[in-house]
Amino acid sequence: GDPVRVTQILVNLLSNAIKFTREGSVEFRITLKSHDKFKDIVKFEVIDTGVGIDAEDLPHIFEEFTRGKADNQKFEGTGLGLAITYKLVQLLQGEVKIASEVGAGSHFKAYLPFSHTTEIPAVQTLENQRIVPGNSKKELAGINVLLVDDDAQMLEMVEAVLNAEGMEVHAYNNPEKALQTYRKGDAQVLITDLQMPGIEGPDLHAQLMEKTAEPLPAILMSGKDAFGGKQLNDQFLGYVQKPFEPALLLNMLRLHVDEIRAGSGLTDLENTETTPAYRLDNIKKFLGEGTENLHHFLVSYTTNSLEHLALLADYNAQKNTVKIRELAHKMLNILHQLQATELIEIFMQLENTHPSKEEEAEYLQLTTRGIEGMQRLIEAICRDEGVQL
Repeated sequence: GDPVRVTQILVNLLSNAIKFTREGSVEFRITLKSHDKFKDIVKFEVIDTGVGIDAEDLPHIFEEFTRGKADNQKFEGTGLGLAITYKLVQLLQGEVKIASEVGAGSHFKAYLPFSHTTEIPAVQTLENQRIVPGNSKKELAGINVLLVDDDAQMLEMVEAVLNAEGMEVHAYNNPEKALQTYRKGDAQVLITDLQMPGIEGPDLHAQLMEKTAEPLPAILMSGKDAFGGKQLNDQFLGYVQKPFEPALLLNMLRLHVDEIRAGSGLTDLENTETTPAYRLDNIKKFLGEGTENLHHFLVSYTTNSLEHLALLADYNAQKNTVKIRELAHKMLNILHQLQATELIEIFMQLENTHPSKEEEAEYLQLTTRGIEGMQRLIEAICRDEGVQL
């Protein structure tokens, strides 16, 4: 399944239940609803004894900015959590249901399909590993990591694991951007995906060392059962095969911690990207300036844009240029209203280009630029317009 989206669904449902339950309990259940040759349907239930939802509100509870009358005066919030949950469940081709009564609590059920897969293979490395116990986070704390993976979700998950160990992580989903930005002493270890558009992991590593004329220990992540026949230099500590458990990657880092810590004189990566310009003039003509409608629009737009970026990252990883074009067309409507000129130019190219096989890598790189630009636009809107997601 999709661990990021499943996690977000459960976080939304559970945090909502806790928020609206001042006394009593919140119960969480997972059961197998059905099983066949190809997939399992798993039922996730969140049951609370909170304020509950009025019967007339139930048909609309998954719509944006909808909140039950029972809680409107007591709790803060935008009413977007359940709308986002509903959309995420739809993306996973699942179903979500609710039963509720004012004063008696709510019962949410999410049915999500999970495809069968073969047993996850054991991690493979370039040498025989011994297990290194990790009883203390201090052994990895402070290590500077350059993390590169064109899969945005994988990047986010690995970054979270490394941050939890106290490591300083500079994460990029564009290998060319990582190479362009990298300076001598910026990282003590590189963790990179094998297959990426533009520059593959081993080639990125070689170019980073050539650029700085200094050694850089590296770990390769790969969905393959081998490292693709690539010639790996002696700076590679090993590789982990996707999907992997976090402990396997941390174990490899602990195994080579002395070698990794040999670097010194580290500095923070410099962010040379500029924030795309935008204007709200056209939007305000429709919704007014400083109005609640304007604020609701900005919350809705930034929330939907985050979902679009997740889809774009998926399509980019799948090299699905048809889906990228379709989504670029959809995103352009509001970008025009926001007068975000730089992003309009990128997304118009994405919409109107039908890349040949030879042009595919360049097209996917442009998609990555669009994703990065949209991320900075969302951050700017949240910061400048007081939007909280």
